[in-house]
Amino acid sequence: MRDAGGSRNQFLDYLAAGLAQLLEAAFVEEGQLAVIQPKEMGVCGVIFRGVTGLSFLELGQKFHKARFKVTFEAKAAVPGGTKVPDLRIIDKKTGETIYVEVSDLIQSCAEKDSCNTFRTITNSLSTQSPRVRYCGQLHKTLSKPHLNELMQRIIETVQRARKKNTLEELVIEDVIELAVVREEKEHLLQPWASKRGYKPNQFSASSPDPNEIVRTRRAIEREQRQLPKDAPGALIIRNARLFFNHRDVKKTINELEEEVYEYPHLICVTIHGQAFNNEPRVIKKDQHVFISKQKLVPFYHEGWLILHNRFAKFQTSTDTLKRLQDALRP
Repeated sequence: MRDAGGSRNQFLDYLAAGLAQLLEAAFVEEGQLAVIQPKEMGVCGVIFRGVTGLSFLELGQKFHKARFKVTFEAKAAVPGGTKVPDLRIIDKKTGETIYVEVSDLIQSCAEKDSCNTFRTITNSLSTQSPRVRYCGQLHKTLSKPHLNELMQRIIETVQRARKKNTLEELVIEDVIELAVVREEKEHLLQPWASKRGYKPNQFSASSPDPNEIVRTRRAIEREQRQLPKDAPGALIIRNARLFFNHRDVKKTINELEEEVYEYPHLICVTIHGQAFNNEPRVIKKDQHVFISKQKLVPFYHEGWLILHNRFAKFQTSTDTLKRLQDALRP
């Protein structure tokens, strides 16, 4: 009988070898690796870090394309010991060094269930052919049997809207409010949405944990400790729910910028999440910028909020800051 643990280790060795080849392919420059330190980093270490580990590869590639020299988990000497930030990037033009820490705020089980319910509904509506437009709100997270029942009623609502070429609604108290029209009848959504306090072409869901700002502030406070205090540092935080639950971007910036200002070694904090907008947009507030870019599914966008610390004690050149921002843009 084959040992299950041995089989698993063989698989991991195979996966590690494949990932090592991927790293070489991604970071080869003029015939040489662009400072990847597998002995220090450990290929399996990247695999076990899950989503954040995969983010390392993506971020490393972005920084490399922006002409930064990239080192993963480079040790930084600090008074009383060492710190090991996730990334060290060096501007090949100016020689400036920036340490980067990456964090992924994991969803709770309740949040995952909420997201699954929401995505099941929106993915179905967004992939209908011919296309339909819709708006409204999902009021609670549903069990699988209840969701299956609701999906059948949603499909029937879509079919009526197509056949009759009119606005059709599905309203179930404390569960869902939904209006659906054929694409050419999109203007019919405006009065329906206005009457109920919704926006046309916007479908939202209640969240079991609406205060993602608090979680994000705590992440900034926690992750900045991983960075040396005697060098410029940057944080990259993934919070998938932040821009869903807090759609007033300028208010979100207002809430988060003070946390960034608390730490003079931080030059910027970038927050990546999903947004739900009608169209891509760029929003600026003082030195901060929010950028959203549409993904393959209609209305889903990637959102990037870049918060610059105007009280940072390190002077970073304008050219380096610009290329750093360009690397982090979607």
